[in-house]
Amino acid sequence: MQLKLGTRGLLAAALAVTALGLAAAPAQAATVVVNTTADQNLGDCSVTCSLRDAVATANPGDTIAIPAGHYVLTLGVIGIVTDLTISGAGARTTVLDGNHMSRVFQFGDGTPATISDVALVNGLAEGDPRSFDDSAGGAILGKSA
Repeated sequence: MQLKLGTRGLLAAALAVTALGLAAAPAQAATVVVNTTADQNLGDCSVTCSLRDAVATANPGDTIAIPAGHYVLTLGVIGIVTDLTISGAGARTTVLDGNHMSRVFQFGDGTPATISDVALVNGLAEGDPRSFDDSAGGAILGKSA
């Protein structure tokens, strides 16, 4: 038996294959650029983009680019729950400061991430420093499943 497709059939088949290809295409990782040293939680990066907002809006695989500057946290620890890369302009020039109030970063269970070219300073972990629970990790706390 030979299958014959008319012009409409070929067009429909081509559109279906194209739609499947587009749906299966992986999303491209983006680079989100921090453009303020202020610690703000606006929920987006449409105008200004703080480090906290960049982390909150990042998708898996995204890179957060942090220019040189001193970034003092005033709203507490920044939680990271997706795989991302945080990259500064160099540890001597990009400083992330816990302000003696909190850790700088806390990672969710098993969340992989890369942090490079930044200095993490003045982090604070409350609790008993001799225990290996949530009281450990002055700048970063990483939990594993």
